[in-house]
Amino acid sequence: MKGESVILTREQALCVARAFDESAGRHNIRLLIGAVMNTHVHLVTECDTPVGSEQLRLFKGGSSRELTRIFGSPLGRWWTKSGSVKPKFDDAEKRVAVDYVGKHLAIAWCGEMQPGCAD
Repeated sequence: MKGESVILTREQALCVARAFDESAGRHNIRLLIGAVMNTHVHLVTECDTPVGSEQLRLFKGGSSRELTRIFGSPLGRWWTKSGSVKPKFDDAEKRVAVDYVGKHLAIAWCGEMQPGCAD
């Protein structure tokens, strides 16, 4: 990673969650659940396109722009260059992923598969 590691504040994490929602809406990506921790995020999505690494680029790019707009530029970059994409194709795999992300509730929001979550 170039520069200092970024540890998100609660306000920055909320900004990231809003940016992810906006990016998903703009690109017809359905967010099933997401959790933003101070050092990383988890998202479970459904869509036809974009897939995998392109989704990662969209979410990281949109949130980086919004973070910089509101909080200014970090010493390095908001996110690492890499990231993990783990495709889940059937409902059982998606349910396991949703349950896993639901356990990381620093700043979390969810879609239709996880009723009862708060904004």
